[in-house]
Amino acid sequence: MNRRIPTVPPQPPFPDCSRIETPVTRSCWLGGARARFRVHNSGKMSGDEVSQVNLGPPSDPPVGAQLTVKALVGFERITLAPGESKTVILDLPARRFQYWSVADNRGERAPARRTVYVGASPRDIRLPQQVSIGLAGQ
Repeated sequence: MNRRIPTVPPQPPFPDCSRIETPVTRSCWLGGARARFRVHNSGKMSGDEVSQVNLGPPSDPPVGAQLTVKALVGFERITLAPGESKTVILDLPARRFQYWSVADNRGERAPARRTVYVGASPRDIRLPQQVSIGLAGQ
């Protein structure tokens, strides 16, 4: 028996959330920061997006501190209908900006400029933003 299999054009399984807007802003929330950005589904299907916030190392890292290139500090999964936009707000506790000091046996915070990366993954960054953490006048 010879069956004819219909061809269906491939559909993207996830929305195209390429419009992440509004820069990351620092707040005085317990010495941490607040990331606020907008995600838009420009696709034709509903889908989920897991937006991640990653933190880069301090611009002037402390001597002897071992820091990652990008550290995951927050994420949120949202569902978007076609054409829908949502604002995502993630509060990043002060602890996320610390590194472990072996000499002092505690978490330390290095005052410096750091890059906050917002995207779908550490390799899919759609919004890099420089923030100043703990610098004089901040």
